[in-house]
Amino acid sequence: MNGKDILRKEIAVRKQRYAAEELNRWSSNIKTQIEKLTVFEQAETVLLYCSLPDEVQTFALLSGWMTVKHCLLPQVQGNELIVREHRPGNHLQTGYRGIFEPTGNIFSDLNRIDLILVPGVAFDANKNRLGRGKGYYDRLLTQTTATTVGICFDFQLVEKVPVEDHDVAMDYVVTPTRLL
Repeated sequence: MNGKDILRKEIAVRKQRYAAEELNRWSSNIKTQIEKLTVFEQAETVLLYCSLPDEVQTFALLSGWMTVKHCLLPQVQGNELIVREHRPGNHLQTGYRGIFEPTGNIFSDLNRIDLILVPGVAFDANKNRLGRGKGYYDRLLTQTTATTVGICFDFQLVEKVPVEDHDVAMDYVVTPTRLL
C-alpha cells in the first residue's frame, strides 16, 4: 500500500468520528468563509460539485448561488469529468458512485470558469490535494485557468500530502476555521 492509500484510510477513520450534524455545521462555516473571498465575490461562473455524505456539503452552496452565479457541476464520463450547466429547474440524476450529477447543457469553454471548488480527501499547508485516486480533477484542472479552492474539514488538513508530477495544487484551501 502506497502513502496515498494509507492517508486515504487514515482520513476515512477520522471521518467516522463525527456525526452528520457536525459535518453540516462545519460545512455552513466553510460556505461563509468562501463567500467572504474576493475571488468568490468577483466570480461570475463557478464550478462546484455535488457532495457525498462524508464530504463538505455543497447543496446549500449550490441552491444559494444558482440565482446569482452561473453554476456548473461535473459529470463523470469514462475517465474524464465533463462540465454541465446547472440552473434553477434543472434536475440532478444519480451517476458514478451514487454521486448526483447534472442534466443541463454541456459547458465546454473551460477558460470562462472563474472559480472551482474542489473536493479532497486531504490537503496540506502547501495546498497540495489528495483526491480519491482516479485523477478526474487533476486532469480537469490542467484544462482551465480558473482559481481553485479546495474545501475540507479541519481534520483533513495533514502535515504532508504525497504528491506526484500530475497532481495539481490549489490556489486556496478553506476549512471551517482556516484559510490557506
